[in-house]
Amino acid sequence: MRVLAPMLALVLLAAACSGHGKTGVGLSHAQFVQQANAICARLNSQIRVLPAPTNPAKIGPYLNKALPLEEAALTKLEKLSAPPRDKAGYKRFLALARRETNFARTQLLPAVKAPSNSKRLQFALGRLGAMDKRANTLANRIGLTVCGQASSS
Repeated sequence: MRVLAPMLALVLLAAACSGHGKTGVGLSHAQFVQQANAICARLNSQIRVLPAPTNPAKIGPYLNKALPLEEAALTKLEKLSAPPRDKAGYKRFLALARRETNFARTQLLPAVKAPSNSKRLQFALGRLGAMDKRANTLANRIGLTVCGQASSS
């Protein structure tokens, strides 16, 4: 199931790249994009060093390491204040990224712990992949190209 590693990395990267909040008030679009992409670049490098799961049994340990990294990046991204032109799109992006992370924790992890139910696992991976694709599209629309890139691992 070599396909699991790229799918998980892709999903987790997108989940980690989102934000709104009080830090960065008054940022220009360029400053906002630079700061958000820097947060995502750091997360991407942290995720890349994790051993990618090559079979369903390794997904749980991978998620246990990746999800806290993603949640920390999301918290940082949520502190960024998007400029007015980006606010609505960024808010949608953040909400979807948070949902992805929550879905991975509440649906994918339990599916991994029940390996006898491979349909449940495949469903969870597929749903997470679809969420990730939408989040990447939203990120790219507002210029967050690092946050919205598909994983190459």
